[in-house]
Amino acid sequence: MRILALPALGVLLAVSGLGAQVPVDTVRADSVRADSAPSAVIVEPVAIRRDTVTGPPISPRSAFLRSLIVPGLGQAALDRGTAGGIFVSLEALSLLMTIKSKRDLRVARRLEADSVFFGIDPDGDTVFVASPLAGRVRARKQHVEDWVALLIFNHLFAAADAFVAAQLWDVPARVSVTRDGDDTRLTATVRW
Repeated sequence: MRILALPALGVLLAVSGLGAQVPVDTVRADSVRADSAPSAVIVEPVAIRRDTVTGPPISPRSAFLRSLIVPGLGQAALDRGTAGGIFVSLEALSLLMTIKSKRDLRVARRLEADSVFFGIDPDGDTVFVASPLAGRVRARKQHVEDWVALLIFNHLFAAADAFVAAQLWDVPARVSVTRDGDDTRLTATVRW
């Protein structure tokens, strides 16, 4: 029963909205003759207020959540392709480098207990020393932590950027960079 009620409600709302599209009667009440229009209905023109402030295509909350889940998705919904592309590229780079760093960590852990041939001592015994790569486990752990931290930062920064972009959707801004010899100037012009 509810399934049928929803389309019927939609049709009812659509039909009721059509009533607002009736053309305005421009005939003045005093110019209508009584015998030509016995039941004339006079409709006064109504001033239609236009909304001059248009909002973003998605809400700031939606933009935040989209970019928090997939960096760049909120920017794409806000028509900010360049910013979205930067966040997606940084995400892909961070993921790939995290995978590579984890593989390097596994190799370093395997080599930690390994030894390398050093030579033969005067008694004829072989001499082995610890692998020079054995001390790299700590550094490889740090690399993995750094790339994971960059992944987390990218998600948070992309979400914050999408939230602010949705909030400042209707603020026109112009940013320019000019160079004069050795001086570089960054100028931002914002109209309120």
